[in-house]
Amino acid sequence: ADIKKYALEKIQLAKDLENTVLQLQNTLQQKTLVLEENIQVKTQLEENKKESARSYDDLIRAVAHSFKNKISPLKQDFFNLFKFLRKIYGEQAVLDLAKFVRKPSPSEPTEDVDTYERLCNRIDKQLEVLPKIFNDFQVLLKDTLESKTIDLNVYFEEIKGSFGGSNYRIDIIPTEKPLLVKLDVDAFRSVIENLINNAVTHGFKENSRFYEIAFILSEEEMINGDKQVKILYKDNGVGFPENYDMSKYKTFGDKSVFSKGSGIGGYVVSKIVSLHNGKIALLPVSKADQFRTQIQILLPLHT
Repeated sequence: ADIKKYALEKIQLAKDLENTVLQLQNTLQQKTLVLEENIQVKTQLEENKKESARSYDDLIRAVAHSFKNKISPLKQDFFNLFKFLRKIYGEQAVLDLAKFVRKPSPSEPTEDVDTYERLCNRIDKQLEVLPKIFNDFQVLLKDTLESKTIDLNVYFEEIKGSFGGSNYRIDIIPTEKPLLVKLDVDAFRSVIENLINNAVTHGFKENSRFYEIAFILSEEEMINGDKQVKILYKDNGVGFPENYDMSKYKTFGDKSVFSKGSGIGGYVVSKIVSLHNGKIALLPVSKADQFRTQIQILLPLHT
C-alpha cells in the first residue's frame, strides 16, 4: 500500500511537472511572439525613421538645388551690373540702360546680347521667383489646412488678375451656378502658381509665339452618387516628354530630364490636392490636340 501510494504521488508529481512545463512552454512561446512582434515593430519604426530622414534629406537637397539654380545667374547678373556701375561712376557718366553689357560680335544678333535694361528686368523676374520657392517649402511642411467654403468660380476670377504675361493669356471657364468647395485659399494658390509657372518656364519656348492657358471648371457625379468638382488645366506649350507620367510628376526630385528645375513643383501640387481630399492626374493627349499639357484636379463638392 505504501509503495502504491508513493507511486501514485510520483505519477501525480510527474503530471504536475508536465503541466508546469507545458505552461512554461506556452508562456515562452507567447513571450517569443511578443518579442518578435516588438522587434518587427521596432525594425519597421527604424526603417520608417530612416526613410523619413532620406525623404527630408532629398527634399532639402531639392530645395537647395532650386535656390542654387536661381541664385547663381542672379549673382552673375549683379556682378555684371556692379562692374558697369563702378566703371561709369569713375567716369562721372550718365547711366544708359540701353547700352550693351558687352559689345556684340559682327556675326552676333544684337538681341542675343543683354542691354542693362534687359539685365535689370531679368534680375527683377528672378527676385520674384525666390519668394515663391520659400512659399513652396512652407507648404511642404503643412499637415493640416485652414479651409473655408468658397465659390471656386469667384476664387479663380479674383486671382486671375495677379497672373499673366506679354506672350500668353489665361482663360477661366466657369460653371453657370456656384461651385462650392472647402479650400485653403493660400495653399491652393500655390497649385495654380506652380501650374502656370511650369508652363511659362518650361513649356513656352518660342519668344515670338503667343500662348494660351485655360482653367475649365465643372461639376460631375461619381458612381456612388456623390458630386465632385473638376478643374481641367490646359496649355498649348511643348508639353511633358512622352515617358513622363504622373508618378514622376508627384515625386519631388524626380523631374523631367529636360527640366532645369528641382522637381519640387509637382510634389507641392500633389500634396496640396491630397490635403484637400482631392486627386490629380496627368491626362493623355492626342497629337492632334494643340493643348499639349492637360492636368485634371478633382475636389469634393461642398453641399
